[in-house]
Amino acid sequence: VKDMSGLNFRESLSDALECAQTQDKVVLLLLHGDFDDEAVDRMDESLWKDKAILQMMSRFVIAVRLNVDSGDGAKYAEGVRVAKTPTIQMLDNNGKVMKTLSESQETRIDETMMAACLEECAPLWYKKEKEAECRKSEMRDDKNKDGGDKEGTHMKKAKLSDLSSEQEESNPSSAATASSSHAPSSAILLFRFSDGSTVRREFKAGDALSDAFDALERAPGSEDRSKSLTLIQSYPKRHLTRTEHGKLTMEELGLAPNAALIVREQEQEQEQEQE
Repeated sequence: VKDMSGLNFRESLSDALECAQTQDKVVLLLLHGDFDDEAVDRMDESLWKDKAILQMMSRFVIAVRLNVDSGDGAKYAEGVRVAKTPTIQMLDNNGKVMKTLSESQETRIDETMMAACLEECAPLWYKKEKEAECRKSEMRDDKNKDGGDKEGTHMKKAKLSDLSSEQEESNPSSAATASSSHAPSSAILLFRFSDGSTVRREFKAGDALSDAFDALERAPGSEDRSKSLTLIQSYPKRHLTRTEHGKLTMEELGLAPNAALIVREQEQEQEQEQE
């Protein structure tokens, strides 16, 4: 994710491609910026004549988050007629729009939607790798299923059951420990700031929500943002504050194991909402 605020689209793309060259594998290049210039409107003429760009574009997908918050960028978004509608466009290596994602009151552009869209628009090498992984997984499952000794499996299960019963009798808390062994081990939170930038953090299911607030305080650029924090989980939408929920764990709040889109509001917006 690259924040390109203040740059025109050509400069932003050039900068992002330079960053991508240093990485072994890049699947999605997401550009946030103030893209209200002519380059966006005439991408096919002004940007995709460079063979180096075309070669790199075969490796990953470029997604552009248009500046529709001001209303000016909305005219560049295909199929978007309502100003101030957050919009992301997936581009192919000819600069043509493959897919347009637009937010509404019912639908948010979250991590799940982006992942589903990427599966559809991903470069060929990524799709081949995913298919190969699926085939290997299926082959392992079939091999384990066919090669397993049913009698030995039953005996092993019986021994494990007896051992579990003995442990529960000797230690009452062992039952709770065993049941929690399959509990979600982590919560992956995606923080989205008001300037459009995002930060992804992973927490253990037993970590307190206050750890998330601490992580936000240490996030790049946090000194330029409000210190008064409010977290909003998209589905369902809830206000989570440090004072009220800081001591609760990720698991207790239902944030593990599913990834959650968390929005950090500006202090001014919070005051308006409270009023």
